[in-house]
Amino acid sequence: MKKIFNYIFFFLVFINLSCAQTIGNRVYFSIDPEDRKILLPAELQDSITGNFCFDTFYSSVLDSSFCAAHPSLSFYNDTTNVEQSIGGSFFATTGARILLREGLQSIKIGKVVQTYKYTQISDLKGYYYNDKLDGVFNIPLNDTINVWELNFDHNYIEIHPANKFSMPKDCILFPMAEDVAGDKDGGRNAIKIRLPIKIQCSDGDTLTMNRIFYIDTGIPCDLALMHKTEEIDFFNNKADAVWTKDSGGYNRHYNVKATLLDNYTLDSLRIYTFDRPTGIGDKCLIGINFLKRFNVFFDMKNKQVGLQPVMNYERIVDPLYRRYHYSVTPLMNGNMKITHIADYNANYYKNAGLHVGDEILAIDGKLCKDISFEERQEFHTRDTLVFDILREGEILKITVVVDKNEIQGD
Repeated sequence: MKKIFNYIFFFLVFINLSCAQTIGNRVYFSIDPEDRKILLPAELQDSITGNFCFDTFYSSVLDSSFCAAHPSLSFYNDTTNVEQSIGGSFFATTGARILLREGLQSIKIGKVVQTYKYTQISDLKGYYYNDKLDGVFNIPLNDTINVWELNFDHNYIEIHPANKFSMPKDCILFPMAEDVAGDKDGGRNAIKIRLPIKIQCSDGDTLTMNRIFYIDTGIPCDLALMHKTEEIDFFNNKADAVWTKDSGGYNRHYNVKATLLDNYTLDSLRIYTFDRPTGIGDKCLIGINFLKRFNVFFDMKNKQVGLQPVMNYERIVDPLYRRYHYSVTPLMNGNMKITHIADYNANYYKNAGLHVGDEILAIDGKLCKDISFEERQEFHTRDTLVFDILREGEILKITVVVDKNEIQGD
């Protein structure tokens, strides 16, 4: 009798486990620390599977080499218009060539098929330096029959039927914001919420923000304040800025304490500021390292976003991100001109005496025009660097002592 009971018990456990894998529409994703994008499998045309990035600032984008390997993806019978446009990463100051195709594009995520009116074709692999990236997708703004769950407790996306779904009781609900006047991205597939948040810096200064933030799962930042955002001025004179390189030059971040909605505390929050112009104007963004504190529910039917706090938050850090020291621009004669120097106490290039406007002739006796990209990348491994520079008609030698113990990563 006991043996029969054990068989029944294990059979029921097996049935429950089997059902748990098939109930709903759950697709597991990964986040590579060196890439920090949400990647998961998706299917096109019922047979072509690729690795897709879930990016709430895009609509539907296919990598050009992925299309070349699957020619049927590039030519649809219902395509009504083909044109070229300039686009690329929103953080890029220069554009990348894109093909924009108007026609129905269907992407299958788990068991649910989503249809997009426009599909872009671009060199995603080359642009993002990611050989695994075959495409990008977002939640269609007209998807009112599903609720999308972005679960960071267990790293999966689940698409729930809206008519059978209820938000978890511990969710913090935010209404989706409408397009604001003069919003250049009004037609873009962007999800926006108004975020009331109080920020306290390490020096005790506080800043209260109550404005629209764009949810952007394509960036690793916590909260990003873009060029000309009025709150950037508050951070400009803070001495604890951490300067790191990015694709367009640099950004700064600040470790702060924050309170959301007057009662929810966010420890070790990072505010990122972007001083240079980018493709997204003066907007404020919410990135992955903010969202990872929650399981996120996108309810397009009721135009709301639910944030369910998770128990264990772990920041995604790219250990290869290097500190930013200075920027240069190439000159016609092969030399390099210093256009910007990071203003922080530990910047050993600044402390050595390099100035904005200096024309770099050579480094360690090698002419600038002969220095390879690989050599530039390994400058930080040397003990010292000797710069031959031209300043106001005078040739100077400046020795930079490299700090090999400088903390890296972002």
